[in-house]
Amino acid sequence: IPFARAADFSVSPMIVEFQPGVRSAEVHVRNLDQQPIRFQVRGADWSQDENAKNIYTDSKSLIWFPRALELAPGESRIIRVGVRATPAAQEQTYTLFLQEVALGGSEPGKSGGAQIRLLLSISVPIFIPPIKPQVAGGFDSITLRNGTLDVVVGNGGNRHFSYREAVIVGMDAAGTEAFKQRVQGRTLLAGSRQRLQVKIPQELCEQVNELELTLTTSEPPEIKRRLNVSRADCQ
Repeated sequence: IPFARAADFSVSPMIVEFQPGVRSAEVHVRNLDQQPIRFQVRGADWSQDENAKNIYTDSKSLIWFPRALELAPGESRIIRVGVRATPAAQEQTYTLFLQEVALGGSEPGKSGGAQIRLLLSISVPIFIPPIKPQVAGGFDSITLRNGTLDVVVGNGGNRHFSYREAVIVGMDAAGTEAFKQRVQGRTLLAGSRQRLQVKIPQELCEQVNELELTLTTSEPPEIKRRLNVSRADCQ
């Protein structure tokens, strides 16, 4: 009976942030598997649309070498990355993709069945800092209508803004937690805005007196906003 397995390898660093005046960096790839691994390497310009959806296009500014690599078991290789562009008023963003490529057919497993190799793809974000970095991420707007919480998280700065998660807590009049939901965070590029919508069940919403929203980030540690709630907001 066939079974699936994925290659075991490491990539470091997983995020490349160029320091001012530095025009090149290295990404280390190591094969931790007992079989050879082959990758195609592709670089792309990274932008986001009006809904913060990621867009990747062929890059003329990003330089990387090699374009393909094969690693024997235990072997490590270096991918060198550079940029033609110079620092600008807004952060420049790219992504390096490592796409695993099949080396051959299925492999025999220990139990005698064939192994189906799962081919993995890894993306490494690359950030070129602006001349004068300004971080300005946070809540743009928070509204509650008909029991639906509508939140817009925006990045008004000139460099990327990342948050690990958004935590929404509803407290009743006595200060007791009546509702809680976590939303997975993401990275917003300069000027991007993300809309989050959370439906609060009516029976819980009507118990809530106040909503507290928290973005867990690295700089500053947390961003908090509060919203008073009335029964009319839940109906």
